[in-house]
Amino acid sequence: MRRMPECRRAGGSHRAIATRCEPIALEFLAVARMLLLAIGLVLSGSWMAARSVEPSIDELASVFTQLADSAEYGTKPRGAARWDSPITLSVVGRPEKDQDAGLRELLERLNRVPNLAFERLPPIAAPPHGGDPTRPLDFTRADVIFQLFMHLPGNDWSVYTVHGERNDVFAWRSRLVIYFAPHAVFVHLAKMQRFDPKLVTEIEAGCVPCAANFFVDPNGHKVRYATVVLRTDVPERTRRRCLNEEVIQALGLVNDARGSPITRFNDRPSSDGTEPTRYDWLFLDVLYDSRLRPGLTGAALRAKARELIAEKLPRLPP
Repeated sequence: MRRMPECRRAGGSHRAIATRCEPIALEFLAVARMLLLAIGLVLSGSWMAARSVEPSIDELASVFTQLADSAEYGTKPRGAARWDSPITLSVVGRPEKDQDAGLRELLERLNRVPNLAFERLPPIAAPPHGGDPTRPLDFTRADVIFQLFMHLPGNDWSVYTVHGERNDVFAWRSRLVIYFAPHAVFVHLAKMQRFDPKLVTEIEAGCVPCAANFFVDPNGHKVRYATVVLRTDVPERTRRRCLNEEVIQALGLVNDARGSPITRFNDRPSSDGTEPTRYDWLFLDVLYDSRLRPGLTGAALRAKARELIAEKLPRLPP
């Protein structure tokens, strides 16, 4: 899950340095600032250099287990979980042009992952009220009254949304629904869909520009449905990273490996890049490999991941 950079400061805003200083103190502060800058550049260079070194199979298996074995928020049961394909998908709201293009690119790439396939479905006007299903819902304010998930035959889901302004009722017969909405609507959707209370608090504060909510069947460790909410009123770079991160994590890589340069799902500031790393695509390939049994956890999951990574890593594109 992505957080806005301004929400990462511990203890609130920093106090300003007093301006009434002796000359020697000012000189000391200037030297100290230069020293800190030099240390920061060295550390940054070391971290970037570390990224260029191929991680070991054990490191990759460890990060994969962190991502797949538990959830950052919510009550997902322990153990690897994934979807059955094809995954039906619908888009709600009005994405920015870059978000719409980015989603098409992402789905094209995801459809190349073995055992993953997506089918994008349009909304259907639902009786008795109906409405124009070709007209996208313009979420300019929090006027969605309720949303109802209904289980349908064939492990499919229907998502009904009542739009308060027009009293239209729409149905998305999809298991994965992606919402594009401004901040006020994001807050409303998070509460309506009963996101984790801690996450709702961060969303209300404007610290979280995107999030995903999903349901995992604890018996079969299958993801049954998920919703992804992406803010439209944030910078383009944030929109791009949010799209990639939340959609991929909703597929089963649901946790963050904090600080890891191996994965984009590391809870680092958005300046760290927007695209999934080559190893993120490897992790998806491992997760959806039929030889990895859903529900594996801990050491058993790490051992199986290590076996599959050792086989797939030599063939991984640069």
